[in-house]
Amino acid sequence: MPDHQVTSILPAGDQGRRRRWMVRQMVYRDVLDALDRIFFGQAIEYMPVKGAYLLCSGLAGKMTVREMIDIDLLVRPTDFTRTVASFSTHPCFTREPPDPWSFEQSFLFRHGNHTVRFELHCALNRAERFVLDVGAMFDRAHLQTSVRRIMSVEDALMVLISHTLVHLVEGIREQVFEEAVLLLQEQRFSYERFSTILNTTGIERFGKALLTLTAQKRGLLLPAALVASSWMVALLSIKTPRRGKGLRTMLFRGVVELFFVKNPAGLVWGYLRKWR
Repeated sequence: MPDHQVTSILPAGDQGRRRRWMVRQMVYRDVLDALDRIFFGQAIEYMPVKGAYLLCSGLAGKMTVREMIDIDLLVRPTDFTRTVASFSTHPCFTREPPDPWSFEQSFLFRHGNHTVRFELHCALNRAERFVLDVGAMFDRAHLQTSVRRIMSVEDALMVLISHTLVHLVEGIREQVFEEAVLLLQEQRFSYERFSTILNTTGIERFGKALLTLTAQKRGLLLPAALVASSWMVALLSIKTPRRGKGLRTMLFRGVVELFFVKNPAGLVWGYLRKWR
């Protein structure tokens, strides 16, 4: 459906969100092209992830709206230290304080009239939560420019699932279901390849539960091997408490999330070390 038709049937508030999303797409695409030239000058390959993937793959325009407040880029672990060092001395970048988990570094990038925050990753989260093999993701990706690789659709869905798990305490937004359906219905998507990737992550239960919930909400059929039991789906559907951020965090980080992550004890120990 053309964009103007989508906008015309949206409620007034959503029409404003749709317009802002379309403007944001133009701004971020321009910023991503500028960043690509800088990566090219440094001879460093990278991959856009999350919203940046949608923009660079051409899928962003198919989404009604999407929250996007920064740009996430992934480099190989062997390139991370030199990339951070290079950007830290570049006149267009301001380095933000280092992340305590050490697998990402944030920068502010000044481009024309815009200053955009972007996060440089060498991993997408701690191995105790889930495992996404960055090297394998680069191998499955295809080159779009001399240095920009576009990840496979299956990896893009796996990133969406893992990112949803990280932010489960905030609830699952409708845009997650919309994005999941968009990726599942891509012509290049293979359930067999996706299942192979999912089975190496340590969060198979969460991936299946989220996809089953998506299928229920959007009327899709999944292969039997990816359908989760009803009680797992019910666990994801728990409503967050309306009051008390601390209570909500305790409920999800201490109960629901720990059920789904790869290494619950290791994750808890990591948080304790971080807070000391």
